[in-house]
Amino acid sequence: MSKNFFATRYRRRLSATLAVGTFFIASQTFAADEVSPDENDDAADVNETVRNYLESEDYVITAERIPTNRWDTPATVHIITAEEIERNNYRSVTEALSHVTGVVIQANNAVMLNGNPNVAVLVNGQRLDNDNTYTVGGFRHSVDLLIIPSIKMVERIEIVKGGYSALYGADAVGGVVNIITKKGTRNETTLDFNAGSWRRYNYEITNQGVEGNFSWFATAGLHRSQPYKYRGGTDSGSDYKDNTLSIRLDNRFDERSSLTLNFMHRSHDLDNYARYDFETNRYRFDLYNNISLSYNFKEGTATPGYFRYFQNYKAANNKYDTISEVEEYISEDEFITHKRLTRHDLGSYQKMQGFDYQNGWSFGQHKIIAGFEWHQDKIDSWETTDALYGRTAKDYFGTPYPKMTNRAYYLQDTMTFGDKWTVVAGARLDQNSQFGRHWSPKIAVNYRAHDKTKFYAWWGRFYRIPSWVMLNDGIMGSSKLKAETGHTTNIGVEHNFSDKTSATLNFFNTTRNHALPFGSYSEYVQSGSVKERGVEVSFAQKVDDNFSYTLGYSHTKAVRYTAWHYPQPNGFRAGIQYRNKGLRASLLAVAGSGFDNNFKHVDDAANNAPRRYATLDFNVSYDVTDWATIYLHALNLTNQNYSYGGNSQFYAPGRFVMGGATFRF
Repeated sequence: MSKNFFATRYRRRLSATLAVGTFFIASQTFAADEVSPDENDDAADVNETVRNYLESEDYVITAERIPTNRWDTPATVHIITAEEIERNNYRSVTEALSHVTGVVIQANNAVMLNGNPNVAVLVNGQRLDNDNTYTVGGFRHSVDLLIIPSIKMVERIEIVKGGYSALYGADAVGGVVNIITKKGTRNETTLDFNAGSWRRYNYEITNQGVEGNFSWFATAGLHRSQPYKYRGGTDSGSDYKDNTLSIRLDNRFDERSSLTLNFMHRSHDLDNYARYDFETNRYRFDLYNNISLSYNFKEGTATPGYFRYFQNYKAANNKYDTISEVEEYISEDEFITHKRLTRHDLGSYQKMQGFDYQNGWSFGQHKIIAGFEWHQDKIDSWETTDALYGRTAKDYFGTPYPKMTNRAYYLQDTMTFGDKWTVVAGARLDQNSQFGRHWSPKIAVNYRAHDKTKFYAWWGRFYRIPSWVMLNDGIMGSSKLKAETGHTTNIGVEHNFSDKTSATLNFFNTTRNHALPFGSYSEYVQSGSVKERGVEVSFAQKVDDNFSYTLGYSHTKAVRYTAWHYPQPNGFRAGIQYRNKGLRASLLAVAGSGFDNNFKHVDDAANNAPRRYATLDFNVSYDVTDWATIYLHALNLTNQNYSYGGNSQFYAPGRFVMGGATFRF
């Protein structure tokens, strides 16, 4: 049969599916307009539940994109609350995530879940990643966590492990990290000052307030340090300058609708960047600007909706002023030999903008959500970068401003049967301007044996496209790369032995076909089929009102085909927390073993990382008065030298000690 026959048949099936879905949704919307008094009472109960879910660890919004009880959610869920952030004196989102069992932070500030670096990172549900994200070598992974300006703006972090491509798209192969920011709840200003190792000093101001139906929460920071004195490394220390600003504005129209504006800015300069050791002592400059405007409706119901416009912008520049200036310091022979001075080393500008819409309906045993996303990635100002060697962006991409557009439709039904069974079925249709259409279905089952025990299992497919950089990079790119496909499975159990003691166990497996590369120092090539699989177990107990502790272990087997190596085959977590009135203290340990340090691209064996390591962090803070707190923060007390990004060029910073004070008025 002809190719056109199958294309026509596919279009007819799609049209029929959408027509039936539209009729179904419209009928349910009409039916929902007829609300009985009893249903109004139910809605009031739901409204109270949704309002309070941020204050409870039993509710999560990320797993199903609507508020659900975690005990009815077929997923491994971990929540870092604002109270936990304060108790452990975490100074960044990266640090908070690194102490969660099974979470690995790479050297480039990207997060890995279930052995996979393709993780959707969200702020208030908005995706921060884009299809052209790259780091050294141009490999796509989860978003750089440096985008998040300040942890003081964080209300809680929801971590959901497993393939969530049916809801969030291709970058949710390993899971989802959703950072929920604080709303202004009172009129207060906070000043924070600290100083410590590596000539570090930091000033940060936070202001929040409420005026009628309008509220705001804003933070601004100034940070200076020399953080790249690696233990066992050769860098003598580089000046690091970091400026941050974050603003959240909320305006409530009524009990069911509101408008939210989020803005995040971060700029950081690094003198004598480790990747490029030019005699010019020039420095790298990175700029992030992310903005979103959301209209929220049906708030306080079981299926809230929203309409959002957003724009994510990143600029990177090594601050060479002109092409002739580059010629003065590096020859074409050096460029060819090292293959390091690529387009983005002079200046690259990535912009992603889009519209997101989601609505939902609840009736009987069903909670249905449906959504649409339109996202466009664009790379600007590349045409001058390669002019040094007579190449322009048009030579690579066919246009001086390459862009990629993706439209996505998703539909999900969360069905409850009695008070024990929950079944979640959903699918996503992505239509990409370069790679066409692809379906990503999902099915999950949760069995709640009793109030504090659940068993779950799920299966889902994913579809990941190569970035523009992978396809068209002049050194390593290949226009013949195919989209990566595969599936993920999870089986787990979560149990609370008592109100103070809990444990989780989770098995995962991911199979990737036409696997795209993760690491650097290799050509952009694909393999056949590769797997990531493993197991995680965690245990937590609150001994009394003062003491609590946590334990965790993860084993991950990640099959690779390039020089890239998984940084934590065996991961160990342990923590002891103490709190008594105004005194808070914690001792946190992270250890790893089984690391393969045989890097194919490293000639100097002395630079290889050890096969095992253990770090110890200590935090203590004390409320001197109601308006003043002093604290001490110490990282890597064991002064371990280890590679934590699968690349021996990047070592963990050595021992770091910092002291500071916070004032509220």
